[in-house]
Amino acid sequence: MKTFKNKTLFYICSVFFIVSSCSDEINLKQVTKNTNLSRPSIPISVDQVQIGNQIWKTKNLNVTKYRNGDVIPEIKNRFAFAQATTGAWCYYDNDPANGNIYGKLYNFYAVTDPRGLAPLGWHIPSISEWTTLRESVGYNATSIRATTLWYLQNGAISTNSTGFSSLPGGGRFEFDGDFNLTTECYFWTSTNSSIYPQNALSIIIYGSQNGIYEDDFEKWSGQSVRCIKN
Repeated sequence: MKTFKNKTLFYICSVFFIVSSCSDEINLKQVTKNTNLSRPSIPISVDQVQIGNQIWKTKNLNVTKYRNGDVIPEIKNRFAFAQATTGAWCYYDNDPANGNIYGKLYNFYAVTDPRGLAPLGWHIPSISEWTTLRESVGYNATSIRATTLWYLQNGAISTNSTGFSSLPGGGRFEFDGDFNLTTECYFWTSTNSSIYPQNALSIIIYGSQNGIYEDDFEKWSGQSVRCIKN
């Protein structure tokens, strides 16, 4: 009788162990599966957000020095800005108050200066890294466009569901150095144009469309910079 009870107890414990192990395995697989799911974004800190496998700053760059401490010249004169062949920056409309909102507008020479424009541990994204972001959000600007400051038209909408918070910081373009604000933003990539050696590639977001576009501009142009983590 004692032997029977022991066998029965052993059998019950064995079944419980197997069922428990299977359950744990299923739960582990479920957790792993959920971890690998593509999520729109994961807040990292006040000024960082993870989108897919990338971690981005949520504000445009607003520094006056390279990483080694060297000063980046501010050029206010539109003609002098257009003629620069080394790193330079300006505020939109040369107004420092705009820097607190939109950051600074840099030329491409500052972006690629070997002294480093981005903070330590960060860099200026290449066109392929921007393309990864665009793919993550389905090439739709709605989820990365801030819900304020934009002048939206033609049914364009902003949800900023990723927390990327792109702002219509405008840029400095053409030889007369014209600015534009509220309707467009331009982000430098670190990639040269493969067609025009005097140009480099940029990402564009319009307030009148929901797409995320790519184009090339002359390297002296003043554009926003958004950093990505190394």
